[in-house]
Amino acid sequence: MGKSWEEDRQRQIERLESEIEALRNGHKTILGHRYAEFFAHAKQIGQLFKESRAIPHVERQRLWEELTALCDRVREESDRERQSRINNSRVKKSVIEDNIREAYHWAKGSNSIADLQEAERRLSAITEKLKDGWGGFTPTTDLFESIGGNEGKLTKEDRDYLWEKWREAKAAVRERRAWLSELHYDHMRDTAGACLSLAHSDPRAAKEKVKHANAEMKQHPMNKDQYADIRRLLDEAWEMASRAASVRHQEWRERMESHMERWAELLEKNESVIAKLEQQIEQCEEMEANARGEDFAATVRGWIEEKMDKIRDIRHTNEELEERIESVKTKLSR
Repeated sequence: MGKSWEEDRQRQIERLESEIEALRNGHKTILGHRYAEFFAHAKQIGQLFKESRAIPHVERQRLWEELTALCDRVREESDRERQSRINNSRVKKSVIEDNIREAYHWAKGSNSIADLQEAERRLSAITEKLKDGWGGFTPTTDLFESIGGNEGKLTKEDRDYLWEKWREAKAAVRERRAWLSELHYDHMRDTAGACLSLAHSDPRAAKEKVKHANAEMKQHPMNKDQYADIRRLLDEAWEMASRAASVRHQEWRERMESHMERWAELLEKNESVIAKLEQQIEQCEEMEANARGEDFAATVRGWIEEKMDKIRDIRHTNEELEERIESVKTKLSR
């Protein structure tokens, strides 16, 4: 019985020593301890102490102190590493928080889409910095921090805090974009209203203004509903101007056709007058040939000259009338 008890005691001592040695040398990587595994193992060894009742007090005390010292040392190492991670995280957090603050103020002060795009570009770049490591920073920062042992990892608390700040800045971009859209919408509604006002009174000017407004919309971004409303107003102005121009064109055609009809009638009358004058000239020429005296013959020649002058004037007028008619015909055929 005594020998069996002695063997059991020795076996329990050796098992604890083996477990403590395994704890000392295990649960490590090239990057350091795997602390969760280490302390889980230490807890198992603590349970093993309770089960090892055959070990004398002195041996138990020695082994327990050895385990405790090992755990204290690793715990201190864990605390130092944790504090180092906290400190390193604060370094990175401070830099990123400054970047977010700059993007936030850039968004708040934006007066153009280009400014908002710059704010969004900055926020997009910040998402790279929120990842583990020094991606998104300058090579100099990366090198300096890496030499100092700072891996660029954020603690969960710091990461959550920064993401909250990032979302606030993103919200500021959305709010400013909505404000700019409303500003652009008001401006474009005024422009569209001016197009509508001109549509009846000056269709051509209205259409030119609509064309300019269409080009201007590209420089004044709005949301989908606002854009659709302005597009509707400009289309309405264009259609109204087109109808007004069509009515004006029809009225102009009717006026021109009326003018041609009147000019054609005048041409016909003038030709009749010319025919009568030519008959009168023939009569005068007979009178001149049968004249009994030179004085009367000279008087008749004067009559003939006067009638020929009238014919020339009427034919000149007719030429002008024909030119007008041809000009209008050309315009109407376009």
